[in-house]
Amino acid sequence: MFTVPPEVLSSILLYAIQEDDPLGLDLSWSSRSLLSSVCRHWRAVALETPAFWVEGFSLRDRDMLPAMLVRSKSSPFSVAIDVTADEWYNTSSKTLKSVMSPQRLRRLRITRSNETAGASRMRDCIGFIPSGAPCLETLFLSSPHTGIRIPSCVMSSSMPALRHIHISSCTVRWSGVPEVGSILTNLETLSLQKINPPIPWSSLLCTLTASPKLSEIKLIGALPAGPAPDSPTLHAMQLNHLTRMELQDGELPISWLLNHLDLPNLSHGSIDCTGIVHGTPSSASRSTRLAIILNSFGVGSQATSNIPCDTLTIAWRTDRGLNGRR
Repeated sequence: MFTVPPEVLSSILLYAIQEDDPLGLDLSWSSRSLLSSVCRHWRAVALETPAFWVEGFSLRDRDMLPAMLVRSKSSPFSVAIDVTADEWYNTSSKTLKSVMSPQRLRRLRITRSNETAGASRMRDCIGFIPSGAPCLETLFLSSPHTGIRIPSCVMSSSMPALRHIHISSCTVRWSGVPEVGSILTNLETLSLQKINPPIPWSSLLCTLTASPKLSEIKLIGALPAGPAPDSPTLHAMQLNHLTRMELQDGELPISWLLNHLDLPNLSHGSIDCTGIVHGTPSSASRSTRLAIILNSFGVGSQATSNIPCDTLTIAWRTDRGLNGRR
């Protein structure tokens, strides 16, 4: 073990705690402490590798917070919080302020796993998110039900390093947020699920065009009910880096969005449409919207481009209102 150069061993330790999913969890504090105890050489190198101690800090390790702050030195750190887990209890405001330092917060994950508890605690926790986080790369906020309001200051904060954002079952007051695209310019993944109210078309389109490295989009119950006012400037919006896309919403907003996107490098697509029909269904209009969707993926009769899509899944459902038949 002593023959491994410190710089190589440091890289090995950092590789061991890497998480493939940027929105996922890292190796626990106890596990990395065990990993660093292989021998004295490993321990010495680990203590001189600040980034090894800061990834994926959880409130279940809050007793280790003083040691983490010392060992991490000035390195940015990641925090995972489940407000319905046991570790939330007895967590002080001082602890939350320490782990949500504006200048050091790199990844933040706040979840509420219990459907019947934790709503007020999640709101309190979100209130500690700094209004400006220059190092923040990942923001993950997830709740089982809507009603958790995200303050406008969170969505309008300066987050120049933000690359991954996931918001599920939360309420956002979009009227108090400037054009999101003017803030989010480096996104690589965007996931909005069951957002209330839906993100405005102007904010969504601005975000898509402002992030040239965007590679993955997941929009589930997040689109406005109807199409936005048409404009020549919205046609042929090319997303060159987008390789994965999942849309689940009404047929009208999905077809409208796809009609304004050019996806030359998409490899995985998943579309789940629900069309609500009142009275006599308009098969012509539905056929038109389905044709738009197929053409957008290069598989329709009037497709103008050949998209190298490896996997394409399309589910088309029709909810006929009160009788619930599909």
